[in-house]
Amino acid sequence: GRGIELSDAAAEFHRRTGGNPLQIRQLLYQAHQQGALIPAGNGRWGWDLRVLSSIAVSATAAEFLRRHFERLRPLHREVLCSLSCIGGEFDLDDATAAAALPPDVVAQALWECLELRLLDAVDSAGRRITNAISRDAKYRFSHDRVAETARDGLTGAVERTVHLRMARRLVAQGDGRLFEAARHIGVSDTTSTDD
Repeated sequence: GRGIELSDAAAEFHRRTGGNPLQIRQLLYQAHQQGALIPAGNGRWGWDLRVLSSIAVSATAAEFLRRHFERLRPLHREVLCSLSCIGGEFDLDDATAAAALPPDVVAQALWECLELRLLDAVDSAGRRITNAISRDAKYRFSHDRVAETARDGLTGAVERTVHLRMARRLVAQGDGRLFEAARHIGVSDTTSTDD
């Protein structure tokens, strides 16, 4: 029924996710998108358990993420997979270099990934901020498992190519990013040749 208490919703979240923080976050996002969170008046909110219980939850975090990735447009999924090679935080220019696509295409992919909570926008101190696409914003994967799942979508050859692209970009930027460039060169040399 409608209007269940917060403790009932929390119990349903735990039952459905096993308490996995990544699955809780993604289930919360889906619950919001599908109307399980409802206004209860006086600025309060309640839960529609019927809607909440109808949302499909995968048995494992990996399966859950794969299903979530399938919601991305194929080109945006390719961008996300390329971003998994960057490591840590990155800006729009880094993302454009990794994906080797026009900035507007990469920006659209970033936005979709932000909306699906696969990526977070962060400020200069690394604190999550409101979703934004800007040259001043930085981005990072919302969870290590998201980055791992994205990286699993790359063949060895594509992963090597992305790392080499990033190394070239970072070397061109000068001394400030040479250690990052060296990491990308090292990873590209050790990436499996199995495709």
